[in-house]
Amino acid sequence: MNIIKKFCFVILLSPLFLPLYAQKVEGKVMASTSDEATVILRWLLSEGKFPKEGVYIYRKEEGDKEWIKLTPRPIKKADRDKARTILGDSTFAIWESMIFEKPQEEHDIEMWEFLLLCQALKEPRFAEVFGLHYEDTTAILGRTYRYKVTLVKKRREILIGVSNPVTVKRYEQASPPLNFEGVAGDGEAKFKWKREERFFIFNLYRSKARSGPYKLINKAPIFIFETKDTLGQFRAPEFFFTDTNLVNGHTYWYKLSGIDVFGRESKLTPPIRIVPKDLTPPPPPKELKTKVENNKVFLSWSPPKAKDLKGYEVYRSMTRYKGPYEKVNSDLVLPTDTLFIDEVPKVGKVYYYYLTAIDSSLNKSKSLIVIADVVDRIPPQKPQHLSAKGDTGRVILSWEKNKEPDIMGYMVYRSIKRDKDKFVLLTPKPVSGARFIDSLPKVARNDFFYKIRAVDSSYNQSEYSDIIKVRMPDIVPPSSPILKKITVKKGIASLEWFRNPEKDILGYNVLRCEGGDTAKWVVLTKNLLSPSTTHYSDTLPKPLVKYFYTVVAIDSSGNVSKKAKPLVCVVPDRVPPSPPEVVKVSYDKKKNEVTII
Repeated sequence: MNIIKKFCFVILLSPLFLPLYAQKVEGKVMASTSDEATVILRWLLSEGKFPKEGVYIYRKEEGDKEWIKLTPRPIKKADRDKARTILGDSTFAIWESMIFEKPQEEHDIEMWEFLLLCQALKEPRFAEVFGLHYEDTTAILGRTYRYKVTLVKKRREILIGVSNPVTVKRYEQASPPLNFEGVAGDGEAKFKWKREERFFIFNLYRSKARSGPYKLINKAPIFIFETKDTLGQFRAPEFFFTDTNLVNGHTYWYKLSGIDVFGRESKLTPPIRIVPKDLTPPPPPKELKTKVENNKVFLSWSPPKAKDLKGYEVYRSMTRYKGPYEKVNSDLVLPTDTLFIDEVPKVGKVYYYYLTAIDSSLNKSKSLIVIADVVDRIPPQKPQHLSAKGDTGRVILSWEKNKEPDIMGYMVYRSIKRDKDKFVLLTPKPVSGARFIDSLPKVARNDFFYKIRAVDSSYNQSEYSDIIKVRMPDIVPPSSPILKKITVKKGIASLEWFRNPEKDILGYNVLRCEGGDTAKWVVLTKNLLSPSTTHYSDTLPKPLVKYFYTVVAIDSSGNVSKKAKPLVCVVPDRVPPSPPEVVKVSYDKKKNEVTII
């Protein structure tokens, strides 16, 4: 079965099939009574397939031992004429090609079967067309039966499943789903309810009045989809449906119904009341500024653009940036105001302020915090003698301490450009000493620019120091060279390689080892070969000996690359052996002997 189809089948029908998987049967059989006191049956195969050769229906009354066959012929998918009769001309015209024109591709066939199966579960007429429906009109009122459905497969009958006992009576509309509840959101409402095997899909109805009328709001029936969690287990979402585009503050009433696998809708739940509420705060006031005149602080700001803005609250702290803060205004500042005057209780202090914007739903948003220095307006002197030293993965800054007694510390800024507007603050809390270490990636190669400014205890800030430039040492070695080839001619080995792509290559060293002893590499180049050099010639001292050659690249910072993958060569022995020494030969006639000296 296609993995997509199987996944969809599991997540849509898992409430029906959880017991089925434990029993390891071929499918599930469901039985219920109708309005006419007949018994209607539905069945599903575990893989979501349709019974190609049909099914047989058996019945057994409570207390009996034998099954009675109700269908002398297998129940199969209807032909076109029968389907037209069941569905009616208009519905048949829409669905004819979908039902009877089977796709060619295997993956299309599986998805086609899945979509038709979903339609059969939604509408009883389609279940009858697809051979998934049977109505027992011979069942006797008041008696209890069980039904068995078998699948015909290669002239054999395979058990699909056995229904639960069903007592024949007129169908009573099912009670509504349980535990229906909703949660109001910002312009929306989310709903959940108890999952029950008796319902397959759901409908949600909405009204602006408790008494109605209620209108269906879901365009398609509500399925409860499941997804896999981190442990691979299928789990349902916290909420099963979200109704959007609601008006905050308006009252809505909702009812829910469940639809069983026979396509029958349950009774509606009692109505629940939902009032969406504005949870979105207004934009905060912007450009909050302070101006001090004697013991008065003038706060000004730019108003936010909000239709439901109700006003502002002003908060002040006398101790520190983090507070605690107290509300200054007794009455809400009007939304049209952009100025507030605060008469501070003490002079000679630094005060912190922020504003909150409040909308008609009492949602609040906080502005940035600003400082009001009521007394000290004299900034420290510009820091002097700022210096920087680049080290591996860090830059060490130092400077001369200011002479003012109320210096609180220094703020350090960094940029990769000299542009004064491109600097970033590195120290939200001022540095108390005259030294700062900035940690950076070890591989950073660009220039860095630094500047500092002094801050006194009244938060007066000095001018920026002079900007200094620094670069960290290069610790990244070049890439390993790639050897092209090695040739030997007249006892000379010629090695060639490709140029390294790095722009800061200072040159190359050629190394050789004898007999593959890589622990004894010998550097052949007394001086670095130039970056443009891609060959080297070496006179081999010994014939018939394996020589291994490699190359390393060195950059302008002295970083040495890994050795290139070695190439090997052997000089053939082309020197002839020495001639034999001169010998003397004598012949003794008497002894008939030859003597060689």
